[in-house]
This record gives sequence, C-alpha cells and structure tokens, in this order.
Amino acid sequence: MELFNEILTFLSSVAMLGLSSQLVIKNAAKLAKTTGLGEVVIGFLLLSVSTSTPEISVAIFSTLTKNVGITVGDLLGANVTNICLIIALGLIVSGKVLRIKKEEIANLSLLLFFASLIPLTLLFLGELGFLVGIFLLAFFFGFCFFSVKRKISFKEEKEKKNNIVKPLIWLLFGIFFLVYSAMFVVNSASVISEITGISQSVIGASVVALSTTLPELSVCLTAFKEGHPHLSLGDTIGSCVTNITLILGLVLILSEFEVSIAAFSTMVLFASFSALILWYFMRKRVLTRKEGFILIFIYLIYMLSIYGVIAWERMFYLPSFK
Repeated sequence: MELFNEILTFLSSVAMLGLSSQLVIKNAAKLAKTTGLGEVVIGFLLLSVSTSTPEISVAIFSTLTKNVGITVGDLLGANVTNICLIIALGLIVSGKVLRIKKEEIANLSLLLFFASLIPLTLLFLGELGFLVGIFLLAFFFGFCFFSVKRKISFKEEKEKKNNIVKPLIWLLFGIFFLVYSAMFVVNSASVISEITGISQSVIGASVVALSTTLPELSVCLTAFKEGHPHLSLGDTIGSCVTNITLILGLVLILSEFEVSIAAFSTMVLFASFSALILWYFMRKRVLTRKEGFILIFIYLIYMLSIYGVIAWERMFYLPSFK
C-alpha cells in the first residue's frame, strides 16, 4: 500500500512538473522575444536551458537531501532519452524526411562532440568533486560566450514587442510550481528506491529521466508538427550539453562529498555512444524514420542493460549501489 501511494504521488508530481515546466518555457521565450534578446538566446541558449529546468530543480533538491544518485542518474539518463527516444519519436511520429543544412550540421556536430566527450572524460577522472564542478560551470559559461560570438542559433519566428509584466508574472508562477513539484518527485523517487531495493542511480536514469525530459518531448513533437524540426534538434542536443556541464557542475559544487562516476559507467557509455550515433546519422544530412527506429532500439537496449544489472544482483545476492 505504501508503494502504491508513493507511485501515485510520484506520477502526480511528474504531471505537475510537466505542466509547470511548459509554463516556464513558454513565458521565458515570450519574455526573451519582447525584450529583444535575440534569436541566439531564444534559439539555443534560452530554449535548451529552459527545457532543462526540471533537471535543475531535481538536481538541487536531490543534492540538498543527499540523494545525489538520483540526480546523476537523471542527468545521464536524460541525455540518452533526449537523443534515443525524443528525437526518435519526432522522426517516427512526423514521418517526415528531415534535411539538415550544412551550417546546421557544423553547429549540431559541435554540440554532439561535447555531449559525447565530456561524460567519457568524467569517467576517466573517476572521483568527481568541487573542482570538477567549477570546471564544468566554467566550460558551460565559456561555451555560451563562444556560442553568442559565433552566432550558434536555431531560428524561431519573431514576435512583436509587448508588455513584459504578464509573461514575467507567469514565469515566476511557473518556476514556483516547478520547484515545488521537483521536491515531491525527488522525495517519492527516493522512497520508491528504498521500498523496491532498486538503486537510486537506476531510478534516476530511467523513471526520473523520462519525467524530466517531458519539456523536450513537448517541444520536439510541436516543432516537428509545425515544420521546425531544426529547433527541436538544437533544443534536445543543447539540453544534453546543459545537463552534463551546468547542472552536473552545480551538483558537484553543492554536494558535501565526492561522486564516484564509476557507479554510473553504463549510463556514461550509453550517453556518449548515443551522441556519436546521432552524429554518424547526420553526416549524410538526412534523418528519416529508419534512423528513428534504430535510436529507439538503442534506447530499449539501454533500459534492458541498467535493469539487467538489478536482476543480476538479485540473482547472486550482490549489494546494490545506493
């Protein structure tokens, strides 16, 4: 009965997380347009960071409550989910052939390069602490500066300048409920982990990751439907870089102890592999349903691999990572 109640609380919190994050995204983009911040901020920096607000909220609360396994698993799992599930669903559901321009290939390849290289570098380091967190934050802000200078953007239609008060109020309202719902998501996930004996890292990399990528899924499907798939690619891939630099950096700075990344090695390898596979597909400048089904297949292997570890542990009575 307790497990049922926690699952119900978790699902309710996820629904609230999804609704509040959409409110944040919509009004953040509107505020950026009405204040004239420009296409670079809207198309890449603002959109990818905005759609990562659930991960940011979950990261802060899980770190403060010493449930770091949930958020590290969430960030790595979200990167796999972004590429192998969300982009794949956009390609499959729309059924359209996505043609990528030469200049977009250069920008997306750069993002995918960092999304693949950084997790592998962290795995090589082994123990991640405060200094690594500082480096990741410095890298993120440095990359933001580079993006603006190089004008890395994924265009969106312009909007007339209107009153900023209304979107600002709704933005603050959305942030409040986003943070509030994230608190319940983390707490419920932690209790479910304790009741079921499933490690926090696996809960974070699967269930929580699916929950926190709802904004990217919404943006992706809407963008494909309205004929702006390049915006979806920029958002989802940009979110991968944001997750592994900005958000993980904050987690390592706020955490009271070092994080052993070796415990997340399977997730790291899949996060890097999925980025490399997407880059390989984009080399021919065309993405179709075929590539979408291949990405879905990789995602299924990913889910089977992380839950297969649990089955192996229970079969031989090995201790799980908490």
